[in-house]
Amino acid sequence: ANNNLLVDPGFEVNTAGWPARGTGVTLARPNLHKSAGISALQINTGAVNGSGAQDATFSSALQSTTQYTLSFYARVDSASSSFATLQAGRADNGTALTTCVLNSNTVVNSGWTRYSCTFTTATVSGSPTIYIGQSDATSRTFYIDSVQLQTGSNITPYQIGGIQLRGVITIPVSINPGYNS
Repeated sequence: ANNNLLVDPGFEVNTAGWPARGTGVTLARPNLHKSAGISALQINTGAVNGSGAQDATFSSALQSTTQYTLSFYARVDSASSSFATLQAGRADNGTALTTCVLNSNTVVNSGWTRYSCTFTTATVSGSPTIYIGQSDATSRTFYIDSVQLQTGSNITPYQIGGIQLRGVITIPVSINPGYNS
């Protein structure tokens, strides 16, 4: 089962739960680039180390000394240069950023790549956040989508949602996936 703790992980509703992190950062929700669903989060970084986006809207509160796995898809558009300074992490107290070791730090312009890291929280207080951004001070634009935060160390396929049928279907039904992970 997919136990994603993020409220709007695919940016299907808006970007309200994902404020910018860093000076000069702007966020948008275009439908041109997306890994699943109808949109993604466009991050226009400022020329500041550590700039990106963060999220503090969880479906249940983060717990102290608990293992979590963060996974997401990222890309730059085909006209932009790839970059090797992607970083992600969390702020257990909402302020002090602790990065985690991603499976890769290179974001390419040839399509979506899934990134992940596993971490254990320290003492959680205030308004904890997760963060996705860059470790250098270069101004650039990149996109993230299909973000998952799950307890434990297992990474499951991203799911936009589920369908429940609670009745009798009396006509033929065809269900085709719009995205196959």
